[in-house]
Amino acid sequence: MADRHRHARRRRDRDQILDRSDQPLGAHHTVLGLRADLATTAMGRALLAFCPDDEREQRIRRMRADPARGFSEADEAHLRSILRQVRTEGFATRDPKTRPYRNTTVGLPIREGETVHALVSLSFFTTALPKCEVAEKIVAPLRATIAKIEQAIAMTTAGGVRNDVTIAVEPAF
Repeated sequence: MADRHRHARRRRDRDQILDRSDQPLGAHHTVLGLRADLATTAMGRALLAFCPDDEREQRIRRMRADPARGFSEADEAHLRSILRQVRTEGFATRDPKTRPYRNTTVGLPIREGETVHALVSLSFFTTALPKCEVAEKIVAPLRATIAKIEQAIAMTTAGGVRNDVTIAVEPAF
């Protein structure tokens, strides 16, 4: 196992794969550097839900136009329903039919006005806490952290970096 772990670290920069399978609490085969699927991942759903309307429509049109994707009218209607729910709740979740099944992922945007600058996602074992506690124990601390990041973005874009104001950015959990 130790040799495999070292091999994964050595190859990480080239393949962008971090394999922590020798650690009991690490997610197996976490893949970094790949594009998130817009319809099934928490990050993709968060992006579509919170980006400007014209950007959302353009992305959905591209999904429908891709014959390899097989994104039907019914799929689009279902996705639009999910996106309404995401906007209401303020965060997205990964499609539970997406592997790995033992994990759940939430995704939230980092925004400035209508512009989505980045996305934050956090994955955790589905058995780690009941669904009714996700908003309080996972989403609320992420929102607090994102609010500080958004405040810092607003300060830097409103006339440059201000050296007279300090924002303490500490993990909220």
